Amino acid sequence: MIFGAGEFAEVANFYFDHDSDYTPVAFTVDRSFMREDSFCRLPVIPFEDLAGTYPPGSADLFVAIGYSGLNCHRAREGRGHQGARLHARLLPELTRSGLAGL
Repeated sequence: MIFGAGEFAEVANFYFDHDSDYTPVAFTVDRSFMREDSFCRLPVIPFEDLAGTYPPGSADLFVAIGYSGLNCHRAREGRGHQGARLHARLLPELTRSGLAGL
């Protein structure tokens, strides 16, 4: 699962699909930020309902943090529902350019 449904989440979804052993199954955002029921052909699930749809421990959660760091507080707060492993991912083009990844 990917927390977020914006440009950075779209990029993360692309790299998970094409350059990893992980397959995204859904996006999740806080209910107050939901604008649509699907994104990149995957469902968007309100974060508040996530544990009911994907029980804790059934999937990893990647927090799509934008470059500006506006969502860093979500990662620090441990936005994964209880039992979900938070997944970290370095994007290949960032590591090649010497920049720190995610």
